Amino acid sequence: MQLDNTNNFLAILMFFTTAAMKSLGEIEDPASGKKEVNLDEATYIISLLDTLKEKTKGNLTPEESENIEQSLYILKQQFINKSSLKR
Repeated sequence: MQLDNTNNFLAILMFFTTAAMKSLGEIEDPASGKKEVNLDEATYIISLLDTLKEKTKGNLTPEESENIEQSLYILKQQFINKSSLKR
């Protein structure tokens, strides 16, 4: 099955967003069935998404740009919330 570039980009974005949400304890780890917070892992994944955003700047459709912006905003807000709880 061949997907178009927009669908491929959105699939990559969903993959990283889901991994970050798992690291932030927002969704269960499919292997353990538990929600666990790993802020180091979340930081790394969010950083990867920021890099992806910067490296694809000017090459994204409006839909792709909006999706990556929204994903990063939500992930960064969740990260701030989880970080403040760890203190």
